[in-house]
Amino acid sequence: DDGVHTWTVAAYDRVGNLSAYANPWTFNLDGTPPGPPQLVSPRHGALISDTTPTLTWGSSPAPDVAGYLLSWDGGLLDLGNVTQYTPTAQADGVHTWTLAAYDGVRNIGVFTDVWSLMLDGTPPDILATVPVSGAAEGPLPEPVVITFTEPIEPSSFAFNVTPDPGAWTAQWDGTGSVVTLNHADFELGTTYAVTIASAVDGVGLPLARAPYRWTFTTKDIRIFLPTVVRKP
Repeated sequence: DDGVHTWTVAAYDRVGNLSAYANPWTFNLDGTPPGPPQLVSPRHGALISDTTPTLTWGSSPAPDVAGYLLSWDGGLLDLGNVTQYTPTAQADGVHTWTLAAYDGVRNIGVFTDVWSLMLDGTPPDILATVPVSGAAEGPLPEPVVITFTEPIEPSSFAFNVTPDPGAWTAQWDGTGSVVTLNHADFELGTTYAVTIASAVDGVGLPLARAPYRWTFTTKDIRIFLPTVVRKP
């Protein structure tokens, strides 16, 4: 069992003469690993923009903890007796982490449940527009469509068009990255300037090229009637 154990030895000869016992020696047996720590932050499933997120956890309840092993994206790190860790700059995407405590004789406890976080350190940008910049717009009721590189918070989206045809409505697709702007009919032969004043992604990063501006021109449709010439 765990705890302090003592031992001493005496010698005897062939006729049973027994020597004095040696001075007792003691040793402390510890075969029980410490319990797992409590993960604190970032919370499981968190979406964050910090490319060097600080991981924090509560101390293991065992009194003899000597350090912690961190599994970060499957790689194992011995952190020593600390309760936080900040990795070097990480790539965007899903990252996982779990911890186990160990004691002074290297008994390693069980690992905690695996927590994950989604890291997004790249600001959103505009991938495509309809009409494209410099286009000659055909159908006058055609909507303006803007495709972003990632989902956008609709409440953060602001735009303006000059001259303004009015009656604007915004419709977002299921991914949150494409918005369709319906409007009243454009005027013929007119150049319109569209400005995306603001757009923020799910972690609060603003549009990379805000304000984003492009122009297009509607076609000037002319109708030519035939000329009738009367012969003498």
